[in-house]
Amino acid sequence: NCFTNIRERKYVEARKEIDGGLKEYPSSTWMRYCHMTLLREQKGDADLIIKLAEEIRTFDPLSKAALQELVSRYDAAGNKEKKIEVLMALQKADPTNARLNTDIGNELAGMGDFTKARPIVEKAVAENPGDMGLVRTYWLILGAMKDYKKALEVGDEMVKMDTVTADTVYFNRSIGFAIQMADTAKAAEIAHRAGTKFSKLVEYPKLEAGLQSRLKNTSASIAASRRALAINPKERDLRVQIGAAYLGATPPQIDSAIAMAKEMLANGEDKDQVAGIAVSAGDALRKVPDQLKSSGGDAAAQFAAWEVAYAELAWSDTLAKGTKVAPQAKFLMGVAAL
Repeated sequence: NCFTNIRERKYVEARKEIDGGLKEYPSSTWMRYCHMTLLREQKGDADLIIKLAEEIRTFDPLSKAALQELVSRYDAAGNKEKKIEVLMALQKADPTNARLNTDIGNELAGMGDFTKARPIVEKAVAENPGDMGLVRTYWLILGAMKDYKKALEVGDEMVKMDTVTADTVYFNRSIGFAIQMADTAKAAEIAHRAGTKFSKLVEYPKLEAGLQSRLKNTSASIAASRRALAINPKERDLRVQIGAAYLGATPPQIDSAIAMAKEMLANGEDKDQVAGIAVSAGDALRKVPDQLKSSGGDAAAQFAAWEVAYAELAWSDTLAKGTKVAPQAKFLMGVAAL
C-alpha cells in the first residue's frame, strides 16, 4: 500500500501507511525502505534518510539498498571516513562486485591512505583478472607508494592487456618511475616507445636523446634528437645536444660537431651554445697533434694537425666574443699559434 501510494503520488496516504506500519511492526525494514523512497521523491532531509538507512543496517547489516543509499549520502556530504566504512560493509554484502574494490581503493588513495588501499586492490586484481579499472588503480597506488619496480611491472602488463591505457599519463609516470629508480636504460626505452606512439610530440624523442646521452649511447642520442628536429626544426637545445653527442663519441666526431655548430649559427640559436660547441670542437682538434705524436706520426703531420686546429679555433674565437667561453677560445687559439 505504501509503495503504491508513492507511485500514484499520494504522499499523505503513503505517510499514514508508514506510521501505521512502523507502529505495528517497529523493526520492519520494508516500512523504512518505503519511508526512504518517500523522502527521496519529496527531496526530503538528507540526515533523516541517513538515519533511516542506518536503522535498516541495525536489522539487516547486509542490506545492499541501505548501504548504497548511505554511500551516496555520505559522498554528497563529503564524509569520506563514513563513506569508506559503508563501502567496506557493502563489499561484504556484495563480494563479487569488483567495482566496489576499485571505489574503496580510489577513496583510500584519495585520502592518502595507500597502505590500506594496496592490499584491498591487490586482492581484487588477483580475483578479477582483466579488470582494467582495478589494474590502473593498483598501478597508481604502487607509484604513490614509491614501489617503482612493481609499478613498472604492473604498468607493462597493463598496456599489454589494453593498448588504450598506454596514454601520455602512463608514459610520463613510467618514465618518472624509471628515473627515480636510476634505471636510465629503462627510462630511455619507455621514452622511445612513447615517441613511437605519439609521433607528433617532440617531448619524447627529446627526452630520449638526453637519456641516451647519459648512457653514452651516442648514435641513439643523435638519432632521437634528429627525430625531434624533424617534428619541430625550431625546437631549442636539440642541436647543441647533437653537437655535444658528437664530441662525446669515442673517438669524437669533430667534423660533425663543427657542422652542427654552423647549423646552429644558421638557425640563429643561442650564441653561448654555438660558441661552446665550436670551442669544444677546437679543443678536441688541439689534442690531435699529441695523439699523432704518441702514435709515431711525423713532425709534418703534427704541424698540419696544428694548422687545422688553429684555423678552427680562430673561427670559434670570432663566435665566442662576448660569451662565457671567450677566455677559453683565446687561450686555446694561443696554444695552437705557439
